[in-house]
Amino acid sequence: MREDLTQRRFIEETYRIISTEGREALSIRRLARDMHCNSANIYRYFKDLDELVTYASLRYLTAYLGDVAVCYAKSETTYQTHVAVWDCFSRHAFANGPIFDNLFFGHHSRMLNDIIKNYYAMFPEDLSGLSPSIANIFSEGSFNNRDYLMISRCVDEGWFTEEDAKFLNSFSIHLFLGYLKELLQKEPSEKLSKSYHDDFMAALVKIMDSFRLK
Repeated sequence: MREDLTQRRFIEETYRIISTEGREALSIRRLARDMHCNSANIYRYFKDLDELVTYASLRYLTAYLGDVAVCYAKSETTYQTHVAVWDCFSRHAFANGPIFDNLFFGHHSRMLNDIIKNYYAMFPEDLSGLSPSIANIFSEGSFNNRDYLMISRCVDEGWFTEEDAKFLNSFSIHLFLGYLKELLQKEPSEKLSKSYHDDFMAALVKIMDSFRLK
């Protein structure tokens, strides 16, 4: 097999097609044609096209993680950081609804821990703006566990009780998923994505503020 047909190259080319032409433009045949190889080469690294798309979708998190690094630098408390990270995440997620839906709730989402571990081993530069402790949080594949690792820092600083943090962890994810699924049923537009982001954050902050201890 050609030396340039690496797992990283397949991910980069898949991301290029999706980001420039949309998910519907991607197929195993199209990818093999663009990379001048046999389709069998792709299956050497990936179980199916959906798994490859999941890997490529992680590239959409790069801009989000850059914003997260800024959030941590600007926020003075863990509560402010928690709200700011949700703000960053929901803004990017609603702007790229199908990608984020597939990534965190799609067919291969249960294998996301392993996929993320492999991905960042290939693309360590995507985490370069984060401290090691924060990078560990965002290397967590479970959406539920990732959010709880964030909100548990608020518990440690006395913003929430542990019981309330567990409730807010579950509530936040279900609230986000409800907004995302509703958005996916509509014709996408930048204005609509912003509207859903603003409405979601207003609802989330209102609920979290009602549980704050300080």
